[in-house]
Amino acid sequence: MSKLFKSVSVVSGTTLLSRIVGFVRDIVCASIFGTHFGFDAFLVAFKIPNFLRRLFAEGAFSQAFVPVLSQHYLKNSEEDTFLLIDRIFGLLILTTASVVAVVYCIAPYVILIFAPGYARDPQVFALTVSMLKVTFPYLLFISLIAMISAIYNCKQKFFLPAFSPIVLSLCSIVASFIAKYNGGSTMFLAYGVLFAGIIQLLMLLIGMRSFQRLPQPKLALDDKNVKAILKLMGAALFGVSVVQLGLMIQTFLASFLPSGSISWLYYAERLLQLPLALIAIAVATVILPPLARAHAEGDKVAFKNNFEWALQFIIVLSIPAAVGLICLAKQILITLFYHGKFSLFDVDMTAASLIFLACGLPGFMLIKVVVAAFYSRKDITTPVKIAAMALVIDVTLSLLLLKPLAHAGLSVAVSVAAWVNGSSLLYLLLRDKIYYPSSQLIQTIFMSSVAGIIMFIALKLVTSSPEVWVSYSFVYRFSSLIMSMVIGIGAYSVSLFLLGYDWKSLQVIPGDDINSSKLTSTAEA
Repeated sequence: MSKLFKSVSVVSGTTLLSRIVGFVRDIVCASIFGTHFGFDAFLVAFKIPNFLRRLFAEGAFSQAFVPVLSQHYLKNSEEDTFLLIDRIFGLLILTTASVVAVVYCIAPYVILIFAPGYARDPQVFALTVSMLKVTFPYLLFISLIAMISAIYNCKQKFFLPAFSPIVLSLCSIVASFIAKYNGGSTMFLAYGVLFAGIIQLLMLLIGMRSFQRLPQPKLALDDKNVKAILKLMGAALFGVSVVQLGLMIQTFLASFLPSGSISWLYYAERLLQLPLALIAIAVATVILPPLARAHAEGDKVAFKNNFEWALQFIIVLSIPAAVGLICLAKQILITLFYHGKFSLFDVDMTAASLIFLACGLPGFMLIKVVVAAFYSRKDITTPVKIAAMALVIDVTLSLLLLKPLAHAGLSVAVSVAAWVNGSSLLYLLLRDKIYYPSSQLIQTIFMSSVAGIIMFIALKLVTSSPEVWVSYSFVYRFSSLIMSMVIGIGAYSVSLFLLGYDWKSLQVIPGDDINSSKLTSTAEA
């Protein structure tokens, strides 16, 4: 079994636990707050620091930091590497703390930029501004968490970074129950986010004791490696901002739609994030360091083998995930959220978005893996150009579909843009002969597609209609949902087997005996 497969298993397993706890949080929030305007306000206030987190921390910073750090580990001593980490740590603290201070002072204007539709209701606007002032310092903590997580990943230690998001879910659950018994104010959710950031950071810093010492903030902008990271960040920042801008435009447009629209989009996106995190994000997290290492060493065979393994992984697993969400959208929502203040109308509205988002799931996954191939080569410009093109498509379709499809039109737009983005990037890798697919990959695409069609038919035949599903008790709904999922996965797996697909190919990378020894020696250096 390959080292990368084991690493993906660790990340996916931990992420699965994180997502289960996250779903418990969403169920609690749906029951206590429903799609009330206060919960919409919280989602906006939390999306803004999340937007900048993905922009600076997990976006441009990580994409610039991981390749440089991976190369630095190969060519320098442990002490020199920690000196680089210290300098980046200091720069990140200074930058994010400054941004937090500025946004705190101009919070009302920030809300006007991100959710101008809220200006029509002074009560909602004032609540959102108050929440933003509480949630925004989370940016500082999560940025440092992202940097420390990158260090863990470069050292082939994936458990704690994947586990830390559970803290956020647990804090939100506690905050929700505190709110329930204290007037139902969603302001408690904002404080839950802030405390979660502090606890997550402390947990990862304590875990770094195994690395011999903690980061010590220093500033040295003249360091050549710091300059290299800043240079890569400059290009990556624009690329990531294009993607994140598309997400914020959706919030911008949804703020003009009826109350509840932002919540419907949120719950649909949360369900989509489960397979996305378990498969694509886990694979992209694990594959970036070895791809960067293979490129730094000029090993084109290792680069090709690792990348194709990642592609095959997401192809085989994204198709059944997408089919399952499309066929079982309402059944899943009824099972998880239909109680308390979450109504059948909310189920219908959320399902409309979820089905369209699920259609784009393989495209979303493709982006994660293909972008990792470009960033591992320190090519930030190409993904930027493609992302900009995809953003134009996203915004154009959003405006065209907003009136006829309301919030669901936003989901259609982002899914189409994802397919264009991922497919275009893969085409460029093929055109420039950076990667060429094997016959095995082509066969995998064909067999997975056929198996997906068979799975779709099987699920439609065995699954009760949503109208019948509502009459079930919670226990019967849950057991029926599990049974439908087992039947769907079984139909998909058996179909692949009959078509001749070898599942063991996901566990072994060609030439991995060589790759694994390099990874091990680097991690122990």
